[in-house]
Amino acid sequence: MTPPKIGIIILAAGSSSRLGEAKQLLQIGERNLIQHVVGEANKTNPYRIVVVTGAYHLEIKESLNGFMVQIVHNKYWQKGMGSSIRLGIAAITNLDQTLDAVLLSVSDQPYITAGLFKNLIQKFIKTKKGIVASRYQETFGTPTLFSKSLFPELSGLPVSTGAKKLFASHANDLESVDFPLGYIDIDTIDDYTAYLKGCPLS
Repeated sequence: MTPPKIGIIILAAGSSSRLGEAKQLLQIGERNLIQHVVGEANKTNPYRIVVVTGAYHLEIKESLNGFMVQIVHNKYWQKGMGSSIRLGIAAITNLDQTLDAVLLSVSDQPYITAGLFKNLIQKFIKTKKGIVASRYQETFGTPTLFSKSLFPELSGLPVSTGAKKLFASHANDLESVDFPLGYIDIDTIDDYTAYLKGCPLS
């Protein structure tokens, strides 16, 4: 059986207004957050990786120098996450029109691993569902895999909303993979401090 062709879109456009600096560039060990997520994504041998930048485009671009990624600048990032998703889908399908699915990830979940990405892909292969989402705290979230059948809907999202609305409209075509630490993201300096100390985040 030929393995599916998977692309990965990493959303990194936000201004981190609650933190006051680019959270994508916060150090977690030897790498910063965006380097960590891109590095783990690369371990899955995806066909393409697209990073959508926005407020900190130049800083993130410099940080990812040497990584095998395509960087796309969303000049209209302030309009909302939907604008970045739409741009990411356009960019990745322009690079490769034969993709079977894309993994959509954010850049502020420090516990993302290559193993999680691979589990999402394996669940997609096994179940053939259109959506395979991460599950944590009794909800679905990122990273999430979307089949190519949903690319048109991702491309048509309102600019101000994320892809979660598709979970409800495609409830019968949704599977999930447990990601117990998926609820942990870094939005504030207190979140970052707690993460560095190994404390649970609220």
